[in-house]
Amino acid sequence: MMKIESGAKIDNYELLEHVGVGSSGEIWKAMGAGGQIVAIKFMRENLISSRSATKHRERLEREVNALKTLNHPNIPAIYEWDLESERPYFVMEFIDSPSLDKLILRGELVKQNIRKRLTIIKNVASALSLAHKNDIIHRDIKPGNINGVDKPYLMDFSISLAAENRDMTNFNIGTSIYMPPDFEAPDAIGDAWSFAVVAYEILFGRHPIFDYDDPIIKKGMYARFAAKKRLDDGEWVKPTTIEDPQMPDDLKLADLEQLDAIFTKALGARDVRYTDLTQFAEDIENAIFISQNTVATAADVEVAPMPDSAEDGAVGTLEAQAAPTGITTAAYSPTGQVVSNPASMLVLAFGVAMAIAVTLSIVLLAIAEFTNR
Repeated sequence: MMKIESGAKIDNYELLEHVGVGSSGEIWKAMGAGGQIVAIKFMRENLISSRSATKHRERLEREVNALKTLNHPNIPAIYEWDLESERPYFVMEFIDSPSLDKLILRGELVKQNIRKRLTIIKNVASALSLAHKNDIIHRDIKPGNINGVDKPYLMDFSISLAAENRDMTNFNIGTSIYMPPDFEAPDAIGDAWSFAVVAYEILFGRHPIFDYDDPIIKKGMYARFAAKKRLDDGEWVKPTTIEDPQMPDDLKLADLEQLDAIFTKALGARDVRYTDLTQFAEDIENAIFISQNTVATAADVEVAPMPDSAEDGAVGTLEAQAAPTGITTAAYSPTGQVVSNPASMLVLAFGVAMAIAVTLSIVLLAIAEFTNR
């Protein structure tokens, strides 16, 4: 059997250290012949001769196929693979960043600037949208599968599947509190529900339906039944019901009623959910960056724009990506670095000035009306 240990040679790579383990695979940090650092994901040894070996080999193969298909700056690049090896594996980009679940539980993510939190949402929305355009369903969208703050990555396509195979799989695979409560076959609408939960956590630092110490979250599919009941009964944590001490400062003056409406839609029944994740992210942004929310609009941090997808669903190089219009105040340079964008900042300043002018006009009209009574 192939030795998987520090110092072992796998093709042109030397294994450096064990990084993590999942249900189907284990990940090692490794170094290539040219000194480049990569990650290698192996099928777990105990699964090789198990009764479920075929299933787990297929998962590894599906992940390879997904990563081969999805060329996106917020999805790890895949370099090579050997699925016929005694320990099937593939080599991919090494992401040296913590997963968001750890940052959320420690209360660190919600302390990040609101522009940065929104950029995470927008970039992951772009990556997931690309998967859906290529008929790939992720099935396990959760904070633990998103790594990085400055540059977030959508990780772990091991239980992904082609949309055409959605009716031929176990509907109950995934992480219960991030699985849609409708118990339908996995599809893009289900992924969108899971992403809405994650977006809420990124913004507010908590799950919209469960407390993290709620015993029900460890009860598998019963948590999904509980989620459905709480949503149906309106017993989830709408943004307007978050008490002041728990509300992030940069959201206290946001349009919370509009955020209620956005997340009610995103977490609602299948026929009302967002199908355009980019629009979902833009609606959130518009509800936050209103003229009254001076804490958010005064945020001073450069934000990388969400990459634009090509017509065929592929994403080109950074040089080919155009910055979106709106309030984003940074753009990619040809080297992939973030640089300030004076034009975008001018647009933002103009928008704020217009909002102030409109507000003053309304006040003056109200005074005139009162005077004429």
